Amino acid sequence: ITFIMVFSYQSINMAAIENNNLRETSPPDDKKNQRVNGLQFMAHDHSLLGLFFARDGQIMMGCCCCICTEPLERRQRLWLFLYIALSTILVSVYVKLGISSRFHQLVVCVFVIMPSTCFFKSNLGWASRRLHELFPFFRNRLVLRAEEWILVGVAFAAVWHLMDLADDGDGGGDGVGDSRVIETLELALKSWGMQLALEFPCLAWKYLGKSICCPCCIPKNQDMLSLNEDTYMAAV
Repeated sequence: ITFIMVFSYQSINMAAIENNNLRETSPPDDKKNQRVNGLQFMAHDHSLLGLFFARDGQIMMGCCCCICTEPLERRQRLWLFLYIALSTILVSVYVKLGISSRFHQLVVCVFVIMPSTCFFKSNLGWASRRLHELFPFFRNRLVLRAEEWILVGVAFAAVWHLMDLADDGDGGGDGVGDSRVIETLELALKSWGMQLALEFPCLAWKYLGKSICCPCCIPKNQDMLSLNEDTYMAAV
């Protein structure tokens, strides 16, 4: 934890030097067009904090340049937040219950969750429009969109599977029982909390790289919601 804090602090300081050079090139009274600092960048791109501090329709930096990234609506940011949470919790639960090995967990995290998260950060807007073209019934007749129904279906199937495991265990079968499922879910929530915390050093490193190599990808002050704005209260 100490290493993460020191690493994040040093990365932000190094990037701040580059960012100050960008601020000097802008008119003093044009603060809205100035690039955000490191802490604002982390609040803007964090999967949880971005729901409250980023304006609607802003890009969320994935694994490529901002030119290849589409803007996200706030409900799409919420979908991405729930997707990351669901993926992290499910993988932790299955490993804890012995259904999957830790090697399988590593493979899923590296080759499935991480690439898919990068893809959704960059292309969720495009994917949502494409799903609407293929299945217009969801958006026209139902409250949720097609991608949201998919996420709800995956979550429901996972919960149903865990309930089956708990029932088998209580009945003397090969299941795990209610007590162990609850204990496992608690550990999975802790893993999810660690995942949220680990986003900060990753974003600090990303801010450093963007400040040096691609400063145009750093959001501007006008892309952030301030605490004294009516739009912020509406977002909350």
